[in-house]
Amino acid sequence: MGVQGANRGRPVSSQDMNPPITAKQVKELKSLLEETVAGLGGTDQSYVQLLKYLNTIGELRIPSRLMVGQMIFFKYKPQDDRFLNSSKAYDVFPLVVITKVHNDGFEGLNLHYISQKWRRMLFDAMETKLPVKRAGDESATRLGVSYSVLDGPRKFAFFKPCYRRYVIGGLRRRPIVIPSEFWDVLVDVDLSLFVKGRKMGIRRMSYNSTIQSGNR
Repeated sequence: MGVQGANRGRPVSSQDMNPPITAKQVKELKSLLEETVAGLGGTDQSYVQLLKYLNTIGELRIPSRLMVGQMIFFKYKPQDDRFLNSSKAYDVFPLVVITKVHNDGFEGLNLHYISQKWRRMLFDAMETKLPVKRAGDESATRLGVSYSVLDGPRKFAFFKPCYRRYVIGGLRRRPIVIPSEFWDVLVDVDLSLFVKGRKMGIRRMSYNSTIQSGNR
């Protein structure tokens, strides 16, 4: 998929005053983000460089109100002391497709909880739910996904280990909405940073839980 598929029939998420995002820009952002990844994963520089690049090309969206179907990237730390004192791992830099919005936060799929192979497979399946751009909304193109849509079809099997809830108080850097032309870049470049766990082990558990639930 990658660059060749960057604009494959997706509605343009740019404002009318901005020129369409090009394949060259897609390559530039991917290269830029890959340079920010440290040995363990994403860094503050990953967030900063993404923010700066989108701002440079006029595509930066940090909305005051989140919407279902948006893909967002942000920095996070859980607020529950019981969780923090447990051995449970969490991702400092989640990449989330929102499925539900609450007054105090949101729910969605953090695609970092599964390996790149299954992340790509799941996201390709999610893209069959055509993006929705509503009249007057210039913030982003949005995927038509929800928990009820994802729960059932085999092609979405890997969504459950990705499903998480986030509270506004845990945000350490505000969510950046990813334009649809850059979805593939964020799916392919691994910007995760897990605390209290190795990403290989976490993703192996995600895979095993998916396979086990499918055999029941």
